Amino acid sequence: MKTLLQAILFLLMQLGSIRKGYEQENTKQQLLRIYEDNDFLNIRGKGTDDAYTNGTRFDYFYTKKNPSQFVVDRYIPKAGDSAVNIFGWGIMQIMITPQDITKTEYQPDDYPYSGALFATHTLYSYNPAGKYDFQTELILGMMGPASFAEQTQIFIHQLINYKRPMGWDNQLGNDPLININFTAEKTKLFRLMLVLF
Repeated sequence: MKTLLQAILFLLMQLGSIRKGYEQENTKQQLLRIYEDNDFLNIRGKGTDDAYTNGTRFDYFYTKKNPSQFVVDRYIPKAGDSAVNIFGWGIMQIMITPQDITKTEYQPDDYPYSGALFATHTLYSYNPAGKYDFQTELILGMMGPASFAEQTQIFIHQLINYKRPMGWDNQLGNDPLININFTAEKTKLFRLMLVLF
């Protein structure tokens, strides 16, 4: 079972992206991206659960023929009237654990058990004439037990018959997660990243 799960996860990683739609002009283009990042999957074949242990993300990207009617989209910076605008919606869960997941007590000199579950709304706006772009990502979610990181890790470990994580009673408490990531880019010589929180 463990080998089968590893093979499936490896196949998903190789597929990377699934492209839908047609390459014809005036046709809505779409992209579904599946992202899995896990310490257990590595070249050495020796999985770990140390620090950033897992991140799973699903994103749906699309273009629109007409201006967006979504209120938030009116305030996201765009790269001019002739910009190519690619919108996206996503959901992501991440989890962080200490190196030794068999201990039930708090481990003060290691990463604490913690998780986050959040939704994202993105806009990649590229101006082909001016050769610059704006990338905006809005994040809204929860950190702590409300992220279901404990339940996800326990379920996956049972599925692959791996050691049970025992210290989730020590995880950080619930807190809202709100963030805005903004990047402006002009050719390959200039790149500005700004993180607002």
